[in-house]
Amino acid sequence: MRIDIENLSVDIAGARLVADATVRVGSGQVVGLVGPNGSGKSTLLRCAYRALRPSAGAVLLGGDDLHAMSPREGARRLAALPQESSSEFDFTVSEVVAMGRMPHQSATGRASDGDARACAAALARVSAGHLAGRGFLTLSGGEKQRVLIARALAQQPRILILDEPTNHLDIAQQLEVLALLRADAETPHHGNAATDAAAQVAATGATEPAAPGATEPTAIGATEAAAMGATRAAATGATKATGSRTTEAAETAATEAAAAGAPAGLTVLTALHDLNLAALHCDLLYVIAHGRIAASGAPHDVLTPELLADIFQVRAHRVRHPESGALQLLFDRLPRPPAPRASPNAARLASTTPTAPAAPTH
Repeated sequence: MRIDIENLSVDIAGARLVADATVRVGSGQVVGLVGPNGSGKSTLLRCAYRALRPSAGAVLLGGDDLHAMSPREGARRLAALPQESSSEFDFTVSEVVAMGRMPHQSATGRASDGDARACAAALARVSAGHLAGRGFLTLSGGEKQRVLIARALAQQPRILILDEPTNHLDIAQQLEVLALLRADAETPHHGNAATDAAAQVAATGATEPAAPGATEPTAIGATEAAAMGATRAAATGATKATGSRTTEAAETAATEAAAAGAPAGLTVLTALHDLNLAALHCDLLYVIAHGRIAASGAPHDVLTPELLADIFQVRAHRVRHPESGALQLLFDRLPRPPAPRASPNAARLASTTPTAPAAPTH
């Protein structure tokens, strides 16, 4: 399922934080949103998962207006991992992950065996199954992030929005999480039945049953939870020999899958600070600066030295990864212009200029 953010603007306290932004993510694509701090990335994403209502524009999920949907329907299609998620209640890890199943449960909130298997599989996929019985507040920052990603993976949406998903993760976990999202984007979505079967295989140890919940998901709460349904499989998207995934290759793969009757994989829109990770894992990048989309396209077309100097204020050298051939960047500070130097004549005149006599004192 595709997501289209159309001509979106956000005004808060008299200031325009996002101006006429359009972002399009095709079914089964991984699209990155990059830009300096304060450029409007998080504000745009909050509108995309209904935590914030835009001043103008629309968010379309498969052509349908997100803000016209019920919270439950929206949460079944789209889920999100915000940049900051906090809880003052010490739920267990199993209970936190089980919250991702709420949009799929009845009004009574009773969890099924399939819910429990989906939660166990989600924890296993982020290597956090051993944390199932721990209190969420006792975890480290990196462990909490992995659990929240697992909650995202338990909800089984068609579209997943993530705001800095690699926060607090060490480099190995960053690579693993983004590779996981890449694999799910390239794996056809088959819904809950296929996921329940996969979850039963993936769940290898005893875990607490999914915690029942009795409340209807709210617009923010439901979209804050995320999940996805398909198992990891061989990549079906086209990757060029250089390692860069182009727009044409991604669209061709999606078209061929649709023509063959195969549903597209998970659609991912994510904000990332690490430009090298973005170049490695994203089909397309949108660069945002001062609330406006400054550039968009394949990573090797967008991340030019000129753009990086203009938007990010750094000097960049482009290289290729020695194994994958993917674009990678080496950074340095921009050279500062030399300070203006006073001319010798000006210094000499200053030293010979007479000064006014001091006023007499009485």
